[in-house]
Amino acid sequence: KMEFLLHPSLHDPVQFLAENPNVVYAVVALPVAYYLLCWLLAAPVPDIRVEVLEDEANDTLSERPTIDPLNLKPGVVNCWDPSTMQTLGELPVMDRDEVVARIERAKKAQATWKNSSFEQ
Repeated sequence: KMEFLLHPSLHDPVQFLAENPNVVYAVVALPVAYYLLCWLLAAPVPDIRVEVLEDEANDTLSERPTIDPLNLKPGVVNCWDPSTMQTLGELPVMDRDEVVARIERAKKAQATWKNSSFEQ
């Protein structure tokens, strides 16, 4: 029977907790202490402020046309800024072979670019 497997004091958990308040304190205090330590020892999030220069503040893409997502051209991948709906460009739809060929060209180009500097 299950009752033989339990310590005699655990047959009535309410009485056990009433007689052993330190167990209740430990059950409450340990998680609180854990979260408090995590909060105290966590790395602070830096406060980063970037000033916008006047020419940056006035730099807009107002001359670009906006896109209507409900009226897209077939066979074209349309690229646009979702915050302004301004068109950024279009690319033709490619099949798998064209994509693989472009990836291979990019890998070959990267082998050369990795040896270049920012000054170039």
